[in-house]
Amino acid sequence: MRKLTKLAFTLLLILIVHSCQRREEPVNVKLSTQNSKLGKTSGNCLCATRQKSNCTDECTKQFMEDQDIKRFQITWESCDNNDLDGDCRGSQAAQNPSNGLPYVSDVIFCYPDWVNSPTSGCYLQMQIDNLPPCIKCITDFPRCITFKVNCSNVDNGDGSTSYTLSLVAEDPDVTGSSTVDGYEWTLTTVTGDPKIKVCCEKKVGNWNNWYCCTGDIQAL
Repeated sequence: MRKLTKLAFTLLLILIVHSCQRREEPVNVKLSTQNSKLGKTSGNCLCATRQKSNCTDECTKQFMEDQDIKRFQITWESCDNNDLDGDCRGSQAAQNPSNGLPYVSDVIFCYPDWVNSPTSGCYLQMQIDNLPPCIKCITDFPRCITFKVNCSNVDNGDGSTSYTLSLVAEDPDVTGSSTVDGYEWTLTTVTGDPKIKVCCEKKVGNWNNWYCCTGDIQAL
C-alpha cells in the first residue's frame, strides 16, 4: 500500500511539472514574436565627439557652443494636424489643460559618430524627453531624432561673416518638415528668434494623418 501511495505521488508530481512547462511556452513565443516586429524604438542618442563626426562647419560649432553635447529647452507655442477627429489645433493645443501653461520639453543635441551617420555630411542628433500629446504618432520617450545640418554664410564686406543654420530631419520617426530654423551668427553675436517644428505621420486605413507642433527653442 505504501509503495502504491509513493508511486501515485511521483506520477502526480510529474503531471504538475509537465502542466507548468506547457503553460509557459506560449508566453515565450508571444514575446519573441513581438520583439521581432520592432523597428526603431525609444531610447537615448548614441553620442560621439565633434572630432569623430563629419561636421567641420562654423554654424554647427557655434550652435553647439564648441561643446560635444549641448542642452536646450523648447516652449511649445502651437500645434496642428489633419486628423478628421482631431481638435488639437492652435496655441491652446500646445498648453497643458491641467495648468494652462505651455508644454516644455528638455532636449540635448549631440554629434553622431560618422560611421552611424545616414550619409556623408554633417548631422546632429536631438534627444527629446517629451512632446505635446497632440503629436499622436510619437508616444515613447526619450526619443532620438536625426537632423541634417544646412549651413550658409555671407561675407558682410567689413571683415565679418554671417552664418545661418537650418536643421532638417532625416529620420524614420518624423517627416522632412521637422526643422530647426532661425539661428544666425555674426562673429559671436547670436540673433534671430529660433523655432523648432516637429512633425510625424500615422496611417489609419488609407488615410495619412499628420501631426505637427511648433515651439521656441533656446540654449540653456
